[in-house]
This record gives sequence, structure tokens and C-alpha cells, in this order.
Amino acid sequence: MITKEEIKSWIKNHAAAEFEPEHIDYYLHITDDGEVVDNFSKADKSFVCSLRPSDFGLTQEEYEAAENPEAIYSHEVDGDPIYEEIVENLLKQAQKYLES
Repeated sequence: MITKEEIKSWIKNHAAAEFEPEHIDYYLHITDDGEVVDNFSKADKSFVCSLRPSDFGLTQEEYEAAENPEAIYSHEVDGDPIYEEIVENLLKQAQKYLES
């Protein structure tokens, strides 16, 4: 079964986020065996957790001026409330999928 630590490691070590016009999407790609993989083409299922600029304490203008997700939010994953929310959200989605 996939763990929080695996998801945290994934976020720390990969470009797990993508800019969208109104939000940032954090992705997690897994196989049916619960293995985290680095590309959606290798995955049996992908999950997304979307956050708005206001979730990061930013206005839409500040968000649009940033060059990448790391520029918006470059805090540590461990213990940070926003990253904990992302990890928890992705974990719940993955667990629900793997249990079905």
C-alpha cells in the first residue's frame, strides 16, 4: 500500500506540479500494485490535487507573475501545512483506487 512518505518523496524529488491558468495541479502517478512512477504513461492511474493561488496566500496577479510552482511555494514538504494537505489528498485518492 502506498504511504505518505512515498508521496512526500515524490513531491520533493520530482516536478510534481503544473501551472494552470487559475490553479496549480499536483500530480501522483501509480501502478495497480501501488508503485509510484515518474510518468503518466507508465501509470495505471493518475491523481491530481488542485490548489488556488489564495491557498498559497497569493493574489491572482502574483500567481500569474510567478515563473514556476517552486517560485510560488518553495517550502519544505515535511510539516508544512499546505504540503501536508496535498499529500493527504493524493494519499486518500490513491488508497481509494487501490482498495477498489
